Amino acid sequence: GVAEAELYVPPMGAETLEQATAGAGAQRPPDAGTDPAPAETGTEAPSPAPPAPATAGSPPPQPARQTYSFPASRIQFGGMAPAALVPVRRQGPLQQRAEIGFAIDSGSARPDEDFMPPPNNIAVFEPGQAETLIIVPLIRSIEQRTTRSFWIQLRIPGNLTGEFPEIQVVLPPVD
Repeated sequence: GVAEAELYVPPMGAETLEQATAGAGAQRPPDAGTDPAPAETGTEAPSPAPPAPATAGSPPPQPARQTYSFPASRIQFGGMAPAALVPVRRQGPLQQRAEIGFAIDSGSARPDEDFMPPPNNIAVFEPGQAETLIIVPLIRSIEQRTTRSFWIQLRIPGNLTGEFPEIQVVLPPVD
């Protein structure tokens, strides 16, 4: 089965969320036996280097796997919240800037009636940033009598999505 979790965001919540736990890049996939060949820099034959003990220095650089995920499968914005602030997390090395795409499926909420589609469907992570927000402006009305929702799906090439690659954004009736 699919794991399901839910977030509730109060109408006037904080503008930013705490970054994901530190050390996300500490877990690496097992090495597939790719030892880099020693580089020759001079004209003389290099002296052979003894194998490095496990405790000496840092390990050779390995390709790092980035994953991207929502923190839950569902998030709710109540009251007259002006925007849905939907967190997206990345795990893995955080040194590089990253841009990921996303798509919005309108569900029972209608674009330009219940929400304004973002001008571009790109979420940006700056270097060192483990969490960013997808901001979707909401159009709330006291006329809304039913709960409406839309879905946001991450659009990432390859198998780079984490546990929750899509999230349902729920808009209950305005009280």
